[in-house]
Amino acid sequence: MNTFMLTGAAVIGFYTLGMALLALFTRDGRIAHALWIGGVWLIGIFTLVWSHMFLTRPMIGMILISLWALRLLIHWFRMPRIEQSTGQQVQNIALKIPFMILMGTPVYLITRMCSPGFGVLDSIGSVVWSLGFLIEVISDWQRNRATRTAPDAVCTQGLWRFSRHPNYFGELVLWSGISIMALSVPHGIYGLIAPVALTAWLLLVAIPQNEQMMASKPEYAAYQQRTSALFPWKPKKVS
Repeated sequence: MNTFMLTGAAVIGFYTLGMALLALFTRDGRIAHALWIGGVWLIGIFTLVWSHMFLTRPMIGMILISLWALRLLIHWFRMPRIEQSTGQQVQNIALKIPFMILMGTPVYLITRMCSPGFGVLDSIGSVVWSLGFLIEVISDWQRNRATRTAPDAVCTQGLWRFSRHPNYFGELVLWSGISIMALSVPHGIYGLIAPVALTAWLLLVAIPQNEQMMASKPEYAAYQQRTSALFPWKPKKVS
């Protein structure tokens, strides 16, 4: 490992430590989200520069990751402050750091491993990424429009009619696209850990937390009964 890579590892380490301390000091839950998002982006940037793989696949992959990170960071910091206790913050940070490493795996592979050309899997992955990104943008726009005049309203129109969390589904599609791109390089199969880890995170952590916050809204119980939690599906008929 050369000096540059050691520097990159140190920067990512200090970034992680700094963000963790900031999250604990401010007790703002949004910081923990920024921790893993920025960490994944840094993994890609340092690996790309270290490997000197300024080829089509690594460059396009890094552009896609940068667009993802920028949109998600803007989204999170436009949201109201998320007040959390110290215990909640510690638990959140303890989960986010290994999650950052798992999600950074396909990014590392795309920006580190050399494989010539921009093949079929790269093209498919880029299209899948674009579809996921579009789903996220549309679902966020639909929710913001529905809650603009009534902040406590439950968005049930558009993509939200078929999934209670279409934005999360879009994130899963997006990362599946990145992992498909990683299949074009040596050891790319390991990149599939990202969508698997993300699915587990969404089903076991993110969705239950979100639904707990939404449970106080009177119309949400009926919405839960008729609408799929994550994967879009035809709404159920509730008597």
